[in-house]
Amino acid sequence: MGEGGKILDAGAKVLLSGTNAEEVKGVLHDFVRRGAQVVSPLTQLGDKWVAACTFPIQSHPADKTDTLYLADLAKPQPGEVSEDGELCKVEKLGFKRIVTGPTKSLVQLRVADMGATLIGDIEEVDGTWTAVCDTGGTQNTGFKW
Repeated sequence: MGEGGKILDAGAKVLLSGTNAEEVKGVLHDFVRRGAQVVSPLTQLGDKWVAACTFPIQSHPADKTDTLYLADLAKPQPGEVSEDGELCKVEKLGFKRIVTGPTKSLVQLRVADMGATLIGDIEEVDGTWTAVCDTGGTQNTGFKW
């Protein structure tokens, strides 16, 4: 997208916005061509144009990295999505969070999205990956003695 456009990750959906309707429409059509489903069609909201869709199923060259294939993350498998549409479940215990999910990479991404610090390793038990992390306290100050 151009300078005024944005592609925002909204959990299980993608929000497209921009000042140019044709540009947003073009990105939406590209996503649909790659397997996404339109959730909200192109609509003007103030001086912006917005649309929402699911993640594209087919990859795009920019979706590939050496260590992560982003199109795989966008394809939730049956039973992997919770009632609220999230791929990972987060339980809060004070400043601690317990993140569970179907794959290690999804749990890693969820922990990173929260800006939390891992306490120990991400472990797999009976096909479910679990991470314990901290969202507050002295661990997140970045200052090392």
